[in-house]
Amino acid sequence: MASKGNILIVDDENEITEILHEELIQKGYTIHIANSGNEAIKILNKEPIEILLTDIRMPGMDGIELMKTAKKNHEMLQCIVITGQGNYDLAIEAMKAGAINFLRKPVQMDVDVIDAALENGMKVVRSLQKIVEQQNELEKANKELEETNIKLEESLKESKEECLITKATLLMNRSWYYYQKWNPRGTYCDICEEIEGKNKKHVWSYHINDNGSCEAKTFVRYLNGEAKRMHLVTLTTEFVIELMKNNEGLISKDQIQELEKELNEFEKRVQSGEKINSKK
Repeated sequence: MASKGNILIVDDENEITEILHEELIQKGYTIHIANSGNEAIKILNKEPIEILLTDIRMPGMDGIELMKTAKKNHEMLQCIVITGQGNYDLAIEAMKAGAINFLRKPVQMDVDVIDAALENGMKVVRSLQKIVEQQNELEKANKELEETNIKLEESLKESKEECLITKATLLMNRSWYYYQKWNPRGTYCDICEEIEGKNKKHVWSYHINDNGSCEAKTFVRYLNGEAKRMHLVTLTTEFVIELMKNNEGLISKDQIQELEKELNEFEKRVQSGEKINSKK
């Protein structure tokens, strides 16, 4: 059978604590006993006490001070006072210290009265526990939502980056296609020289591989994700458009306008702040 609650009884009169201990165990509670405020604090720090049932008038730390100290460190703890000093002012003081009920002895020392008071106290405890659980679940849900939002933002950022990379690649491929229409035998090296010939210093560079083939270094870096690639894409496309305009017999105006439109859209996206991390 599950315990009805963890109760700490504090009273300097052993006779009182022994009677309550025996009778409340029979009612189904888990009972802890302390004969002083200091002893009670030690038990509170070790055991999962839910209700503190304490006398007020005790040597050393009295019940009022005990409740104030206990509530500071155990916010969910509920306190019930049992005292032979049954005056109104003392009841008010006890309530201010955190007591939820005030029982007088010996008139209200009937175990059924105390049991009813404890049951009401446990209802408060369970309600508070439920609220805490809901708050924890809400905090957990908020944390998960925050983590999900961060992941989503990262995914969107990566998606934008990939989209921009794809756009840059398509723009470069289309530019290279039109350049080859103008110069069917052209290579990357040729387009490097052509652009450098337009006073664009070291925009493109190239070298001869061991097998004798040419490779445009900057274009390779562009494919690997170097930071300069967006400027190079724009510059190369602008140069190719200029060639297209000077050779309208080979390339239609519609094709020129289409490439110009793609370049403008690309530049707007770059200028809008769509940064791309280098990808090695």
